[in-house]
Amino acid sequence: MNQFFKVEPSPDTFQRNPGLCLLSRLLLLAVAVTGALLWLGLGGAWLEQAALISPRVAHATGGLSGVITQTTPADFGQACTVLPGVQANPVLTNVSVISTAGGELRLTPTLQDYFDGSTVNDTLWQSGPVRTWFSVPITVSNGVVTLNANYLRSQDAFSQSVRFFEARALLRPDPDSLPGWPDVGFMRSGLLVGDTFEPAQPPTADTGSRVFVARGDFDQLELWARDGDWSNPLIIENLGAQDLTRWRVFGIEWDVESNVTRVYLDGELQRTLTATTVITSWVWLYHRDPNANPIQVDWVRAGQYPLGGGYLSCVQDAGGVVNWSEFTVSSTVPVSTSLSYRTRTSVDGTVWSDWSEPLTGTLITSPSGRYLQYQVEFSNTTPLRSPELQQVVLRYLGPASMSISPNSVVLDPGASQQFTAQAFDSNSRPVTGLTYTWSLSGEVGVLDAFGLFTAPLTAGTYLNAIVAMTPISGAGDLVGYSTVTVRDLPPNNVSANGPYTANQGETLTHNGSGSDPNGGPLSFAWDLNNDSLFERPGQSVTNTWQSVGVFTIGLIVTDTGGLTATVTTTVTVNNVAPTIGSIARNPMTVNQGEAVTVTVTATD
Repeated sequence: MNQFFKVEPSPDTFQRNPGLCLLSRLLLLAVAVTGALLWLGLGGAWLEQAALISPRVAHATGGLSGVITQTTPADFGQACTVLPGVQANPVLTNVSVISTAGGELRLTPTLQDYFDGSTVNDTLWQSGPVRTWFSVPITVSNGVVTLNANYLRSQDAFSQSVRFFEARALLRPDPDSLPGWPDVGFMRSGLLVGDTFEPAQPPTADTGSRVFVARGDFDQLELWARDGDWSNPLIIENLGAQDLTRWRVFGIEWDVESNVTRVYLDGELQRTLTATTVITSWVWLYHRDPNANPIQVDWVRAGQYPLGGGYLSCVQDAGGVVNWSEFTVSSTVPVSTSLSYRTRTSVDGTVWSDWSEPLTGTLITSPSGRYLQYQVEFSNTTPLRSPELQQVVLRYLGPASMSISPNSVVLDPGASQQFTAQAFDSNSRPVTGLTYTWSLSGEVGVLDAFGLFTAPLTAGTYLNAIVAMTPISGAGDLVGYSTVTVRDLPPNNVSANGPYTANQGETLTHNGSGSDPNGGPLSFAWDLNNDSLFERPGQSVTNTWQSVGVFTIGLIVTDTGGLTATVTTTVTVNNVAPTIGSIARNPMTVNQGEAVTVTVTATD
């Protein structure tokens, strides 16, 4: 995919809006943060863990490909598959699993309540009626609190020089009835009803308010701001006629350090007010008039966000060794915040790769493995805002094809060749970490368990002789083949076993030798008169040498395929002295002075 992390806006925080305002559009892409994750620098102090909603195993469908999607509170907070050396639950540091839009991860603010129970959380809120003569219980049901002439006021005061408030509320559920003077935001400690404070605590000079007010006499939304007691003026900012019959997100950033109070509605900036003094206030959800619309509140967050946090996921199991190919997210990343992601993988769940560098795109760079774990770093430079992760989608591709290297090879008889197998996913990326089984398709040489092959002697081409196989979870076996050709080589080690030496007239035996690399029979023939004609067949031949001199003889050796090898040598014939056979004279007896004939016979 040619995109960065997939991002989708959500209407569940005041930094964004259903209309996809320009500000939120510009800020959707996360800034990749380098360096070690924040939680690694926290000395192992895991500050918070999400409640386990529904223990289950994150196990993907085995096979050639699959998708693991984490988007619900159960997905992000589920109990993990227990593996050696891996935590049993997701680990959250300054991060909460929430459910404002089906399941999200956010930094944990000073105060947050999603009203997921059935009663008001007394550790967070002081609650009660606003009229002594009218008392209808506060109801909490299906993640919504309903107030009818009731109030919720935070137990804790907020005095930070930089603080925020945001709530998703329905101020006018009945369009045929006017609002009942609902207030949501920061206010002083006590309530004013007529001239009476309930509880009885008048405003003091160090308390103040920044609160949304829907008047009960007309359908207008206003922001009321006051610093200090009644001696300071009340500032009313008219936000105009608003549709309060639908759920809206109300947001306030009270930033004395920047000397401003920013007011948001559904993530869009409405007003900017001056804020020069640090004022103590409390979070209020307030409904005044029992004769008018009650108000409903889905969730509220307030105070400050920590400047960073982390989430360590459960181990995800693909069911077999795969390439974890793609990491996409849906997230909202306001200005001054960022999300970054790392992954690690394991073939066996025991030995793990190093954590990857922060991902810069959707491609997972960790090596192949059956298991994957990811971690998310939440960073911000302001306590007013938090990035939000709504969904993580992990895509993986298992082995889809295999090749053996070399896929075709020509070998000498008896030679050795190391073969290697490699599986690939459907994107042609190698899948590593697999175990291969080697075998031969017939009686063709010798192949060991590691792919080392020794060729047979018999020449020929052996199609698909080398076989490698690896099992694929849910998809049978993946098989690869390689073809071997064994060369037909000419005879070697051929010798005429010369040179020879003989005396003139002597009969010699000439012995030839040689071998066939392919193991077949050989035929021999001799050229004894050096005329390049090998007319004397036989491995051993005899010849009587009559002439004196040095003579060249040749031997040709032929295999069954007609391949030949030729060698030559010499025969040295020595000259032998003549032999006298007889001496005769005639006559045998002669007188002095008489001629005599002497006859000598000799053999050369």
